[in-house]
Amino acid sequence: NGYETGQLTGEKSQSYRFTKPTNALAPKTIEISTGRKEGIPIRQKAIHLDEFDMSAIVCEPYFVDLLKTHSELFKIEGDLSLPVAKASLLVLTKCYAVENLKRSARGTDKEKTAKHLADILRLTNVLQDKDRISVPEPAYKHLENLLAEQATLFPRSRMDQCGWKKRDVSEVEKTLRDFITKEMQIKTGSKL
Repeated sequence: NGYETGQLTGEKSQSYRFTKPTNALAPKTIEISTGRKEGIPIRQKAIHLDEFDMSAIVCEPYFVDLLKTHSELFKIEGDLSLPVAKASLLVLTKCYAVENLKRSARGTDKEKTAKHLADILRLTNVLQDKDRISVPEPAYKHLENLLAEQATLFPRSRMDQCGWKKRDVSEVEKTLRDFITKEMQIKTGSKL
């Protein structure tokens, strides 16, 4: 399996971090959250995370669908490939993580929030045409919530550190709105 892993235990949802891949091209860390499933043969050791100690692990059903839709296969070796989310979807998951962390009362969450905000700026700076996505309203709302506070979340010092020197925060918003759009809702049963 290529990672240090462990056995799922308990009846509630669980979160795990898989680390130390045996293949240098594989992601250094993968975090997942899942419900308990009997018969999953996970051996060895994994780091068990508290249920809410997750960095951008998204369990909302619409994010699961978005991951299926907006991922690309990254060839590791031979016929082995790994699906990787588009950068714009990673931005959206980090928007969701920022929302959750801001609601939390733990002291370490300020540092985690700052890390996610820096990641959002760095990822936004490298978006390419292939990263354009359209998402449903519930997912788009996370971007809207972030952009409503952009002036306080993206101060000049953070912008400069993350590759946005001599550019205004409005460029971040314009770029994000260009690459992440809200799906059009078609009402059924309405008369034209």
